[in-house]
Amino acid sequence: MSRRRHAIFTDAADNRRVAVKRTVFLVEDEEDIRNLVRFHLEQDGYTVREAESGEEALRVVNAERPALVLLDLMLPGIDGFEVCRRLRTHAGDIAAPHETFERGRLRIDFDTYEVFVDDAAVPLSIRDFELLKFFVRHPHRVYDRVQLLDLVWGPDTCVEPRTVDVHIRRLRKRIERDDGAPELILTVRGVGYKCNLDALGAE
Repeated sequence: MSRRRHAIFTDAADNRRVAVKRTVFLVEDEEDIRNLVRFHLEQDGYTVREAESGEEALRVVNAERPALVLLDLMLPGIDGFEVCRRLRTHAGDIAAPHETFERGRLRIDFDTYEVFVDDAAVPLSIRDFELLKFFVRHPHRVYDRVQLLDLVWGPDTCVEPRTVDVHIRRLRKRIERDDGAPELILTVRGVGYKCNLDALGAE
């Protein structure tokens, strides 16, 4: 496995990862590796579709447009390099799906950077929006301040970890029913913060 290489192909129309259905398409001819990768992806909440050959990959990806393709470069027949080239060649001909999140009283349009709570528009700063987007995409897992700075602000950001607290408080005032008793963005004392999507009701 150490000599095998994989490529990640994302929608090239706007060069961003798209997670509309959180579906990852895994292209790997070795069953053991495929099972291992699928296990970890599913543990992170992704739906996984699979293919064993480049030919099958091209057929399925063009038909289904998954959020992301995880591609083994050393495939039999059409190798991963050629599969990746063909996918990128045709990606620009297909409009990128409109990316939204909607559950209960919360609706987020990731393309227009708009947030609605109980159908009312809620103005957010870019940073607060990115923080909310991160939380709803990674629910129920606890992140400490340093992790959030690295994952939302970026690894090269030079700000105090307590900056996260300021943005959390501001975000709660905008989206929680009662920011003094938050239900969606929760504090895990001594650890960090997590997003509780169950507070929004069933999907």
